[in-house]
Amino acid sequence: MLLNQERLLQCAQGVQRLVILQISQQYLMNHLDLIRNYINAYNAYDVAGMTANLHNDIVFEHITNGEVVLSLEGLEAFRRQAEQAVRFFNQRKQSITSITEAADRVEVAVAYTAIAAMDLPNGLKAGDAIELEGQSIFRFAGDKVIRITDIG
Repeated sequence: MLLNQERLLQCAQGVQRLVILQISQQYLMNHLDLIRNYINAYNAYDVAGMTANLHNDIVFEHITNGEVVLSLEGLEAFRRQAEQAVRFFNQRKQSITSITEAADRVEVAVAYTAIAAMDLPNGLKAGDAIELEGQSIFRFAGDKVIRITDIG
């Protein structure tokens, strides 16, 4: 009798681990879908699509050479910046090169290419092409992106 109870307990623990694994995989897949949707919208110059899955309290930071060069708080501030940035490049594309899941975030390595549409304050001239490698770190609150940190 005791042996049967031990087997039942082992089975129950196995099922519990399987359920937790499935939930964890579904959680990651949902977050990966949010990230892919965001990047696809970015590439399509679709600001509404970019902001569709962002939390109202989104925090966005862009870091270059270890220094925060842009910091935004709130969905409206993000939307305004995204609408302005659409004009900066004739072409732009982010491509995911790798994805790493951490306990509280998803880190995405990206290859970025763009062609400047105008002379920019950083020295780029209209028509200049750029190619960069970078990283975007996404954090989530439920089914929304609450923080994006771009490092490049």
